[in-house]
Amino acid sequence: MKGEKAKETVDVKLNLDFVQPRLPYDYIEEDAQRLALIRRFAEAQDLKTIAALKLEMKDRFGPLPREAEEFADVAALRVRCARAGISNLDVRDGRAVFYRAGSREIAFVEFLKGGTFKAKIAELNRRLAS
Repeated sequence: MKGEKAKETVDVKLNLDFVQPRLPYDYIEEDAQRLALIRRFAEAQDLKTIAALKLEMKDRFGPLPREAEEFADVAALRVRCARAGISNLDVRDGRAVFYRAGSREIAFVEFLKGGTFKAKIAELNRRLAS
């Protein structure tokens, strides 16, 4: 509409040393279907879309295996980063560095205490929410 600013989207790059997000071939065997879902997750701009995609996968392919759950959790993390104005998130050896969009300026650093995927994702999400 006239006079309204277009909502800027932040392109987010995630470098996470504790996970290689993927949709497993044995869960979605058809390449075209798997690639289409990967694209749709990558294009998702909100958590509602991520939740809808998870539900769609469950309806079409059955219960999500751990790798698919992790893939969706990483997609949700990307959305939360974009919403918080974070363009890069680098996690290495328990140290998470969040960079502001539009620069290489460090927004904040977090030392992760959790040892599991779920614990680390939860810590990252809490930091983004604060």
